[in-house]
Amino acid sequence: MTIIPTIETKEGYVILTANGKCDDFNLMIQGTHMVNEAAKEYGVKHVLLDHRNLSYDLNMSEAFNLVKVYEKDFPSFSGISITAVVNEDGLELAKFWESICLKRGYQSKVFLDFDKAEQWVISHSKVGYSSK
Repeated sequence: MTIIPTIETKEGYVILTANGKCDDFNLMIQGTHMVNEAAKEYGVKHVLLDHRNLSYDLNMSEAFNLVKVYEKDFPSFSGISITAVVNEDGLELAKFWESICLKRGYQSKVFLDFDKAEQWVISHSKVGYSSK
């Protein structure tokens, strides 16, 4: 399945919204490319992923391997802060991804509530990034 996100620009960050089902690791890589390109195109360092209506049918090793792809194929990705809003079903995988990202030096944060995530992005886009 191809997932084409919508992009909304805000002051200091962009929101990428994706709907559907992600059941292929290559879709995750395509999503990473889209995040990277959106950050470059709009000149931002903060990306908010709205994945509340996206379901994941992937395993934990694919989340780990995705971070390896960041290291290998997306060197500029380390300068992008990614905040993801997921649904309950995707929380376990997303939190695992978040923990791997943080251990490998990538800036990520996962939320279930969109408003809290957006407030977090707004506050960090003004003062820099902290995982706290």
